[in-house]
Amino acid sequence: MKRVLALIAALFPAVASADMTPALCQGMYDRAVTVLDNIGDLVPELRFDQGTSMPGQSQRMQVSQRDADTCAVKPKVRQLNQPFGEIRWRAEGAEAYVSGQYLPTALRIEVRDLKVPDWNAAVPLDLTIGLRRTPGEPTLMIEALYLLTKAGEGLQLSGKITGAHFDTLQSAQLGFGSLRLNEVALRFDHNPRVMKVLPVSRFDIRRDAAHYMRGLRDGLSQTQLNSISFENLRQYIGIFPGGEGVFQMKASSPNGLGIFQILAAQNAFESQEKLFSEVVSIGLHGVAISVDWTPGAP
Repeated sequence: MKRVLALIAALFPAVASADMTPALCQGMYDRAVTVLDNIGDLVPELRFDQGTSMPGQSQRMQVSQRDADTCAVKPKVRQLNQPFGEIRWRAEGAEAYVSGQYLPTALRIEVRDLKVPDWNAAVPLDLTIGLRRTPGEPTLMIEALYLLTKAGEGLQLSGKITGAHFDTLQSAQLGFGSLRLNEVALRFDHNPRVMKVLPVSRFDIRRDAAHYMRGLRDGLSQTQLNSISFENLRQYIGIFPGGEGVFQMKASSPNGLGIFQILAAQNAFESQEKLFSEVVSIGLHGVAISVDWTPGAP
């Protein structure tokens, strides 16, 4: 999984124009692997050793142009430890980046037939990541962060991040601490098929549930989490991990949830010097949450 996510991150600055030629697709992939080779000097577990996770000549795989605006990479023979079957990607506004000016304005990556040992080795999943920005504006839209079964069931997330100065790679690196999460929407298809293959099934959220629910109730105001949403959350926790239905949650914050606020809540939680309700108040200050739980098949 770490190799897959690292490859996705590496592809971000190396994307194509709307008209992707096979040569340009291969060049983008080669640059991404070069980035990972450099990362491997610092983090050995991410190194692409020939014959392990990335088989192929010169530690590369052949890239194919699937259609006018999509590149794809797929090994000729999938080895036992190969974590995915195919990676596809497309982008917008990459001409300026290719000429050394700006980052792309949009990127969508699909990792197909994802199999992680000791997790979902028997049932492949598809991972999709879609990002979009507006040039000159510090906003990054998470259009898609999906982890789905072949039937289209699973986890779907979208959101909005401000403070994202992503016009250039340098500004993105320097501005990481200013990122703030303003909006997030989550949908989870809760059923035996999904619970069998997603790692969420390993979480025992019913353990100490009463304690944490009291913390949410006491730490958030009615304007942040009203009684209907609280009851929906209580009902969902009550059936977990069994049952079937659709869980949906939306959260928004005009000022945004920043990294320092999250770290402050984490420190308060780990110190055990504050009540859980106080930790909730710190971590979710200014955040409004709505929860919907619809039991039964969709």
